[in-house]
Amino acid sequence: MTMQYRFEHLGEVQLIGVLREYTTGEAMQQDIPAFWQEMNETGVVKALTQYSNQTLTGLLGVIIPRENRIDYFIGVPHDGLNNNDSNFEAIKLMAHNYAVIDA
Repeated sequence: MTMQYRFEHLGEVQLIGVLREYTTGEAMQQDIPAFWQEMNETGVVKALTQYSNQTLTGLLGVIIPRENRIDYFIGVPHDGLNNNDSNFEAIKLMAHNYAVIDA
């Protein structure tokens, strides 16, 4: 089965969710399925959907390359970084072209 993807230009997007840090891309790839399963089983996914402003559909899995690590973020779009009364982490994605994979 071929992975279906497309590139889209997104304006600045503010997200809330859960971030996990990895030292290598290989470690991240091996852990992503378990990370998603954990977020589903612990009710985090359900809780996150209540905070979504629905500007993007569904949940997002975002890979964020850093200088000495790779972050993976599971989250939803949210109205503001300062309007986060949850225990979730807040990040901002800059306007850019992104690969979008529908799973």
